[in-house]
Amino acid sequence: VGRHEEAVTAVREATDLRRALAADQPAASNAPLAVCLNSMAHVLAAAGRHEEAVTAVREATDLCRALAADQPAAFNAPLADSLYNMASELEAAGRYEEAAVTAVREAVDLRRALAADLPAVFNAPLATSLFNMSNSLTAIGRHEEAVTAVREAVDLRRTLAAHQPAVFNGHLVESLDNLSIVLAAVGRHEEAIAAAREAVDLCRALTADRATVFDGPLAFSLNNMSIQFEAVRRHEEATTAAREAMNLRRTLAADQPAVFNGPLADSLFNMSNSLAAIGRHEEAVTAVREAVDLRRALAADQPAVFNGPLAASLFNMSNSLTAVGRHEEAVTAVREAVDLRRALAADQPAVFNGPLVESLDNLSIWLAAVGRHEEAIAAAQEAVDLCRAPAVDQAMVFDGPLAFSLNNMSIRFAAVGRHEQAVTTAREAVDL
Repeated sequence: VGRHEEAVTAVREATDLRRALAADQPAASNAPLAVCLNSMAHVLAAAGRHEEAVTAVREATDLCRALAADQPAAFNAPLADSLYNMASELEAAGRYEEAAVTAVREAVDLRRALAADLPAVFNAPLATSLFNMSNSLTAIGRHEEAVTAVREAVDLRRTLAAHQPAVFNGHLVESLDNLSIVLAAVGRHEEAIAAAREAVDLCRALTADRATVFDGPLAFSLNNMSIQFEAVRRHEEATTAAREAMNLRRTLAADQPAVFNGPLADSLFNMSNSLAAIGRHEEAVTAVREAVDLRRALAADQPAVFNGPLAASLFNMSNSLTAVGRHEEAVTAVREAVDLRRALAADQPAVFNGPLVESLDNLSIWLAAVGRHEEAIAAAQEAVDLCRAPAVDQAMVFDGPLAFSLNNMSIRFAAVGRHEQAVTTAREAVDL
């Protein structure tokens, strides 16, 4: 019922009692203590106290490991469960390397061994561990390994769904969507589309009987398929998929705005990209403006989560506004994107410096379009300065953006008659 702190108090008291019993009778009480610690980790996680959850589940894991050393047949499965829980809590705390490389991989190894003897019991938990391992591997950029892990999860869940479709089809859809995403991350776009399409087809069949359960997953799968189509420039198909996802999410958001306003904004954002790609810029403006409004409201409550997506929406809206000649509005939108990304880059430069450079370049271009040339030069100069610093250490990543920024600054100098600076800057861009 959402009373998380009371739940924490209750489970902590139970754990303290179990701990006292285990001090006197470890052989009899360590296993129940491990169960209590796992429960406490779940409750702490539900209260958003992830580091404390990690501490609790780590203690449970240590107890299970000791028990499994003496009685592997009895305690390898609980040990795998604790490791899986620890991986989940580590991931929630942002500690992806530990989650992917240590905890969930050991859970996979244990569950694989257990599934070799009892596949009917352990194939499903094995698939879940593989699915989570793929997420953690993706989070640390190990995409090829993530593909391997989630593909095995798909294969296991496809087999399970053949025998128990009501239980496992939803999990199969989830795995196919993730397979599609990680395949796209390694440039295998046609395979990504195939996986996304299978997820959509399967989910569409499920909504026929249980629309209230599967309309949300269907919208997610359609949104993902739209992204995969966009990646290979199949813009019309991307638009169609994004529109269907948007319509589903609009209906869902009408009943559950707290749950679905974020996903609705995602669909509107994707649809605006697809519409812009096929030249339907006025419709693109309408879609992305609604995405901006939704994300602005969400960012007011959760700035750490939604300021990044809000900045992306504002940036795209500025592009669409420019495409229909509304340059002053474009300047306003991209300036707000710059302000948001500057704040984000102060805390996470590795993530947001690139988008900040991109926003500054566009701000420079749109300012020039409305005759504000000195401001345009200032924005271009900031983009160059920002891009030049990381280019020293990451030339392959930043030389391209630096060349673009230098070329843009050269154009701005030329526009105000500063031709020597324009030539010097253009020459450096050409050399890069």
